[in-house]
Amino acid sequence: MWKEKANMPIKPLGTVAERTRIFLAEHGEIAEKILLAAIERAKELDHESKSRLGDFDYKGLKKKMLEKGIKYNPSQLLRKMEREYAIIETSYKSSTQHWWNFVERETIEKILVFEDEKTSNPYTILLLTQYKALQPKKLLSELYRINYKKILTTVDKNIIRNVVFGDLPKVVELIEKMSKEKTLYREELKLLEKIVNLTYSLVERMESEDL
Repeated sequence: MWKEKANMPIKPLGTVAERTRIFLAEHGEIAEKILLAAIERAKELDHESKSRLGDFDYKGLKKKMLEKGIKYNPSQLLRKMEREYAIIETSYKSSTQHWWNFVERETIEKILVFEDEKTSNPYTILLLTQYKALQPKKLLSELYRINYKKILTTVDKNIIRNVVFGDLPKVVELIEKMSKEKTLYREELKLLEKIVNLTYSLVERMESEDL
């Protein structure tokens, strides 16, 4: 038989839609471009009469990416899409070919259309620009670093105060604006709310350690 499925890891929690949104949120614009190119390659194959071994293939994906002016090796993100996010799965693999199927192609297509609409509205672009300018992942990482410490130092406490009076008001303002379109900013809101909750927890620690 031509089909040769690779051993798949246990699928992560959440629906395909949730995993796709997380993948796009964590890996940014290039992830969206690769996923969109894979969908377009699959649509091309839908209209070709020759046999296929899956929804899309590596060589065809690379060709489609070059047509769109994307000079990037997709191998690492393809592995993540399969092993970490389980939104694609190997349908055939040999020494010269690698084919994948989308786990839920229609679901993924709908999300990509949604993401495209998300970046076509000027106000939405404004909010996303403000969100990125805050560097929320870097901020959250710094807060986690401090939180892992057994005792907060004076430097740590100063950082926390700077977050409270500098970053936190901007974070809360963005939460209020983005909450009006919760489905549109689902992943962004999750990260911003983590910042608020973790900062509050750290301030409580500061208070208890000062007693």
